[in-house]
Amino acid sequence: MRLPYPPLSSWGNGKQCLYRKNGKKSTGRLERALLRLEKHFGPECKVNNLTTEMIDSYRAARKTDESQPNEQTINRDYVYLKMVLNYGVKKGWLKRMPHIDILSETHRSEDGEFTQAQFAKLLTALPALVQPLARFVYATWMRISEPLGLRWHEVDVEKAELRINGRRTKNGTQKVLYLAGAPLAILKAQAKKRDGEFVFHNDGKPITYDMAIYYFQTAYDAVKGSPQFQDAKFTDADGESRTPGWHDLRRTFARNARRAGVADSEIMNIAGWKTHAMLLRYLGEAKAEAQRSAFTRMGTTPTA
Repeated sequence: MRLPYPPLSSWGNGKQCLYRKNGKKSTGRLERALLRLEKHFGPECKVNNLTTEMIDSYRAARKTDESQPNEQTINRDYVYLKMVLNYGVKKGWLKRMPHIDILSETHRSEDGEFTQAQFAKLLTALPALVQPLARFVYATWMRISEPLGLRWHEVDVEKAELRINGRRTKNGTQKVLYLAGAPLAILKAQAKKRDGEFVFHNDGKPITYDMAIYYFQTAYDAVKGSPQFQDAKFTDADGESRTPGWHDLRRTFARNARRAGVADSEIMNIAGWKTHAMLLRYLGEAKAEAQRSAFTRMGTTPTA
């Protein structure tokens, strides 16, 4: 893509440096998305000449790609494009910001979750080394990257709390969890078999994401035919059936928290969601049962 300034893929350098500095896991995805976009628009295209129609054409082109990306994946490319073009506007490289249509992802609130029986069955198929990790994610709705990298200097079992530096969280702010119940019991059990600096480990070595997702999805494939999973519904952005992953445990427990009466504001605080719109992507609007329960808890109105 020809520009009066560096190529589009280089525009992300400022963002990429910030991502790397903050330990962001999505740096590689940002780089790959920008290269795909630059390839689509061509080396002679000037960013100042980008139109909404040209940007919309990328979605149609991606759908014909042999990798067959779903709408959610294409949406991420558009999110990165918008982020980098905004960066270009701030730097004075771009005079105007073209409109970028990012499709709604509210359908994610209708995606599947694990029932308690399903999760218990899944645990039986998981190797022993990742069972504590799975139970901890289920009990805290943390992003899998956070417990995978959790070190003992970030945990205080006696005070029942953990503190993860903002460099390791998606939103860049420190995560502090004051624990009780199941997650605290899991940490205490891990402390008794401590081996090295990582809380969850494989004979003292860190459990990699590739290892964790392989074990998780292999376990699911082994139990998905069981009666517990007869009504399971895990779909992608196009409504097609998919194999669930660790993030579905995050969605599951957030929904369980709402059913248990935990306030949306507290769910957002623990999960690390900064906006209510993000929460609704996972949970959807309040359902009839929840609203009726709210009216019941409020009691009756005075009478004359």
